[in-house]
Amino acid sequence: MRRIALTGGLGYLVIFFTGIFANFYVLEEYKVAGDASATFQNFAFNSSMLIWAIVAFVAMVVFDLVLTWVLYVLFRQTDEKLSKITAVLRLINAMFFAVALIQLVDVLELVVTPNPSQFASLQVMEALEQFNNIWLVGLVFFGIHLTLLSKLLKLSNQVHKAVPALLFIAGVGYVIDSILQFTYSGYAEISELSTMVVVLPGLIGELSLTGWLLVKAGRSSNSQSKLCITA
Repeated sequence: MRRIALTGGLGYLVIFFTGIFANFYVLEEYKVAGDASATFQNFAFNSSMLIWAIVAFVAMVVFDLVLTWVLYVLFRQTDEKLSKITAVLRLINAMFFAVALIQLVDVLELVVTPNPSQFASLQVMEALEQFNNIWLVGLVFFGIHLTLLSKLLKLSNQVHKAVPALLFIAGVGYVIDSILQFTYSGYAEISELSTMVVVLPGLIGELSLTGWLLVKAGRSSNSQSKLCITA
């Protein structure tokens, strides 16, 4: 179980680093809202970075699948049924994100084409929009996953009570934020506030869970025998 927990902790770290790099240092950096031409040029001049972003996202999906298995194994003794449902919801999110990545591959093909059509920049913007929309649908399932994971953590009594509370807040936030982006025309005005409500609790909660997984994995067998979670 120590190796399984360590795998989960390392998996979380990979997900954090790859996600931050690909989303914030590439996509958000090169996409210019409302300017298809500038966006196209940014990605065309930095196509190698886009390739690395896609690779990073693929790694994120792979380790998300690994983490799905890890969390199920660690908490199945706490509540078998709830652990299965929680794992399935995370799996669904990963599947949605994998589908969304196809849109980024389309963007790459468009920006590296030697003689792009006059509509190529618009196609790039459309593909980026589709990527975001598919990702948002997946985040609804991820949000529900976090709320159920928070319940598992609370039932297990293995982490500080603040961790499941933060994950619950983040989970609800993901669901509400995703729905608002699809339905609320004035979302742009509240986007920063909504993002903070989702990101801060989720970041603190999942980083705390990551630390717990890593510490748990490094404990001696004698200390570990005191834990309720067993294989």
